[in-house]
Amino acid sequence: MPVRLDSIDELSHSIRLRTPRLPVYRGLGGRIAELTIVAEGLATVADGDGSLILVEGGAGTGKTAVLRWAAQAARESGHIVFSVACSSYESVFELNLIEQLCDERVDSATTDLQTVCRDLYRFVVDAARRAPVLIVVDDLQWCDRSSLFCLAFLARRLGGHPVTILCSQLSGDDGIDLVLLDEMRRAHHTTSRIRLGPLPLSAVEEMIEDELGTVPASQRAAIAAWTGTNPFLLAEVLGTLRSGTTGEEGPTVVPPSVLAWFLGRLPRSVPACLPVARAVAVLGDHAAPALVADAASVSAAESAHAVQALHGLGLLRPGELLAFSQPVVRAAVLGSIPAEELAPLHQVVGEHLRRIGASSSAIVSYLVDSQAITHDVDVASLMDAVRDAQENMPVPDQPTLLRKALAAALPAEARCEVLHMLGRAELDLDARTAAAHLDEARRLTTDLRHRVAIAADQAHALHALGRDDRATALLRESADALLADGVGDDEQLAQLAIQLATVVANAPGVQALSGWSLMGAPDLAAPDAWRVIDPVRSPALMLSWHTAARVALAAGDPWGLLASCTSRLSAPGLGPVRQILVRSLRAEILLLLGRVTQAVAETTIVMDLIGHLDGAGQQVPVVAALPPLVDTLVESGEADRASQLLAATGHTGDLPSRWHHTALLASRGRVRHALGDPIGAVADLLECGRRMVTWAGRAPHPLPWRVHAVPVLVDIGETKFAQRLAAEELAEARRRGSQPRELGIALRMAGQAAGGEEGMRLRVEAVDTLEQSPAALELARALGLRGQELCRTGRSRAGREQLKRACAIAGEAGAVMLYDELTTCLREAGGRVRRRGYGVEALTASERQVARMAADGRTNREIAGILFITQRTVEMHLTQAYRKLGVAGRNGLSTALAGG
Repeated sequence: MPVRLDSIDELSHSIRLRTPRLPVYRGLGGRIAELTIVAEGLATVADGDGSLILVEGGAGTGKTAVLRWAAQAARESGHIVFSVACSSYESVFELNLIEQLCDERVDSATTDLQTVCRDLYRFVVDAARRAPVLIVVDDLQWCDRSSLFCLAFLARRLGGHPVTILCSQLSGDDGIDLVLLDEMRRAHHTTSRIRLGPLPLSAVEEMIEDELGTVPASQRAAIAAWTGTNPFLLAEVLGTLRSGTTGEEGPTVVPPSVLAWFLGRLPRSVPACLPVARAVAVLGDHAAPALVADAASVSAAESAHAVQALHGLGLLRPGELLAFSQPVVRAAVLGSIPAEELAPLHQVVGEHLRRIGASSSAIVSYLVDSQAITHDVDVASLMDAVRDAQENMPVPDQPTLLRKALAAALPAEARCEVLHMLGRAELDLDARTAAAHLDEARRLTTDLRHRVAIAADQAHALHALGRDDRATALLRESADALLADGVGDDEQLAQLAIQLATVVANAPGVQALSGWSLMGAPDLAAPDAWRVIDPVRSPALMLSWHTAARVALAAGDPWGLLASCTSRLSAPGLGPVRQILVRSLRAEILLLLGRVTQAVAETTIVMDLIGHLDGAGQQVPVVAALPPLVDTLVESGEADRASQLLAATGHTGDLPSRWHHTALLASRGRVRHALGDPIGAVADLLECGRRMVTWAGRAPHPLPWRVHAVPVLVDIGETKFAQRLAAEELAEARRRGSQPRELGIALRMAGQAAGGEEGMRLRVEAVDTLEQSPAALELARALGLRGQELCRTGRSRAGREQLKRACAIAGEAGAVMLYDELTTCLREAGGRVRRRGYGVEALTASERQVARMAADGRTNREIAGILFITQRTVEMHLTQAYRKLGVAGRNGLSTALAGG
């Protein structure tokens, strides 16, 4: 009957041990099933019949422990036990094992092999007549061929005799004669094979508790992972931990015995095992088979053979990437490689990675993770890879790689360069961490021009965080240093001048400059400043470029700026913050040109980018980008969405007294007016005007606060106040010699506030002036006001024609709010409003945007999150889009939109 057992104590009783308990070797707690098979074999031999039991397993899996347990159990139960162990160093001696087994009763020098076999048989059978016999052979893989032949001869003839042969064999070692081994297995009619693998976790935890007592679950898991639950390695690591000499290493200790144990298990028949194991240890996460062969300086076939052997030993896991089964073994092998051998090995690996086209990030990861930075050549390789990665990697991915590079032991110059790269990348992501890294880089460098370049980047980060005093001081120090040493060129000085002027303009508490000038810098007109800045190449100048570009836009250069924005967006390596600023400016230009639908598309992209930046709402670059976004949403009839954007970025309460926040006040006033809060609108707009007075001519460009305040004041009956503001705006526009757009807007506003004949004259002049500008929406507004006045004074036919033209311009532009206002006026004047009909052209800007996103497969929840609107609003836009496009649902959107 098979033995059914649940514990080692029960095993002891099952084979009739004379003592109730047996000492248990370490690691056998998880081997109940395997020991049961051995117990059954011993029970069988005690009943007068023998068996052959072969225990196989990788290195350190407890084969010897199983054999020792069986030998002691057999002795305690009255068996005669013959126990021998083979050795790799003695395998060259013929009949060595037989001589040990028979206590040298066999003279191998004078006896032929056949006689030895017969003598062995008689020797064992004679012993079996006295008591059951157990023959234990450990490490059969190192048995000499003649002895193996004799064992096979013996096994074939033991049927009916109470003799059991118990052998262990190391998996993966093919030094043994496989034909003879197979013959031995098949020779006996009762043969069992036991395969030992890693211990189960329950046994591991039991061993840990026995050795260390109660330890946290995380530490138990770490020990199990570190040793691969290998019984021998687990016992060695636990013994070292128990001794308390591990320092701060914790569970990841490397006992000195591990390396000797590893080397002792390598098969002599596969000499490539050691160089392959070393290569895998050095390569770590980059140990592709081809790379391992190259690093080990062996052929692919030799490497594959070694990998197969190491896998058989349970030491290596094969696959696309090779890895040690037990990290502690890798640590032991890696620690045994002399330092002078590591550097050329790393170099070979680095060259191989470049040769096979590995990414720069992979090369950086290898060099850092392998701690290969020990020579100048390694530093050069790392820096080449870092520079290449920075040029070709998206900005959001760069900080992770650059932080990894900083983990290497770099010399000061290289560390400074990496810190500068990291800070520049973070300018597009997180100004706070950028400022810290750039400050460290600036302090490390000894090169003046490099220090000035870093200071410019750091000043941008400080400016973005609102620390304008420190930003200004850095820029002034940099300019003074360049001028004192005479190493600054005109371009660098001009860029410093622009950046410094931008910082000063944004912060009223900072000492003013004279326009854009800087002592020693070339003269540069403010409207042309944006042309000398390359925000793609210099992220620190992005905010300066944006401010200078808005100055140019106020001066009347929309087409050149639009082309510049398009060019900037096509450049590689443009990070999120720079994209936000460029696209925001592009939306502002498109809105100025009357392309509301396109402006809405840009606004949606920018809102999505802002949504993915942690804590970005209060950073100056994002604040600078908000006004055009808000104005675009108001024009497209989505004031509620604009209000949600302001709330999401934290700009619903009091705003700081800085330039970009002041500009945002004017746009927020428009939102409040559109949402039916004229009092709140007037408060924002008048506060904007009050702040503009404090700038006393230092503002980078005018803000249209009066333009937006006048219609609100008219609506609430404050006509005289509206007229005064309108007169001031018109006087300033004429004094500045403004472009047709600004002058036309001022004339239209003055005409709206004045009324009567004077109002009509101003409105006519406004239309004539705006006809010369690209500002389509402003022309539509002026036409609408002129048409309303004509209708009011009895010239309805002429008035309706003006209103129809205004409606056409607003409708074509996608300016929903203005279109709705104008169509209402046209109906009140007795005119007929042409239905916008069906098809893509009938969609509003918001309907079109939502429909396209739905056609791309986005859910209502995703669309609402990206556009800062409610799901109910998404559903409303989709319902209108379905009706206008003549489709039943989402499935028809793609075709309908494409057909439009």
